[in-house]
Amino acid sequence: MSLLTLRGRWVGGAHRPGRSFQGVVEEPGSTGLRPGDPVTVRFEAGTDEGPQARAHGRYHLEGMPARTFVLVSFTCQDRDPSDRAVLEDSEQVWGGEVFTRA
Repeated sequence: MSLLTLRGRWVGGAHRPGRSFQGVVEEPGSTGLRPGDPVTVRFEAGTDEGPQARAHGRYHLEGMPARTFVLVSFTCQDRDPSDRAVLEDSEQVWGGEVFTRA
């Protein structure tokens, strides 16, 4: 596992479909990305239906194959994590652990 750090903004209202974090890479971790590369992170809501139920959902780093990379967490790095990112005009540093599947 390694830490991925991004600088950018949330786009779209909280709890709205299509909400995403759009920014650039600051620390790429083991992803193969480079500092300055543009990235988008989306939250895929979970479901409580069927045998593959996911209660909470997961973050998805677009452009990175899910079969190779899993973004395990995604939290604010430059302010109190309990401060939700609701201001779209505020650039923030967010990051998370990236798990590389063997």
